[in-house]
Amino acid sequence: MLAKYNYKKNFNTYQIFLPDVDGLINGSPVRLMGIQIGYVSQIDIVGEDVYVKFIITEPNVKIPPGSVTTVEFTGLGGSKSLELYPPKSNQNPSGKLLIPQSPKRIHDSLGLLNKMFDKIIEITYNVSNFMDQVGIIKRQNAPEAKSFLKSPENFLDFSNSWLDKAQSQCDKLSDNLNKKKDGKDERRQNQGN
Repeated sequence: MLAKYNYKKNFNTYQIFLPDVDGLINGSPVRLMGIQIGYVSQIDIVGEDVYVKFIITEPNVKIPPGSVTTVEFTGLGGSKSLELYPPKSNQNPSGKLLIPQSPKRIHDSLGLLNKMFDKIIEITYNVSNFMDQVGIIKRQNAPEAKSFLKSPENFLDFSNSWLDKAQSQCDKLSDNLNKKKDGKDERRQNQGN
């Protein structure tokens, strides 16, 4: 026991309270910017937070004050690691050594992707309404629009063809406006002579 104590005494130990550890266990790796530098040695529930103690086993590694701490996936099997990221600036308004952050989960990323597609569909719909009101496109293409809901590939194919048609119509409109402007300029020049 004395040898084990003396061995562990040589390493730096840190503690942090996290709101959620998302499957982190004793022995999970601790990484600094993706490089393994230690392991989690203790996890306990304390009130509404989770107490995490970890040991840095790499010599000469110092964690910069204000580093962000979160739990992330480290492999395909769902294993987790405690990830540390240095602060983005030299300022540390909280004065803390480690700043906890909620774990990064796959379903959060999928939710963000779903919101992004919803916004793209909303923008496409608004642009379509605008172009319909301006007269650039006609409503007869609307049945084509229903097929894009079947899969993301159909949506992308429909969007590409729709954008190509819209760009073509915009180019024609721009050419017509330029011709009218050139015609007005010629008339002004003729009137000036």
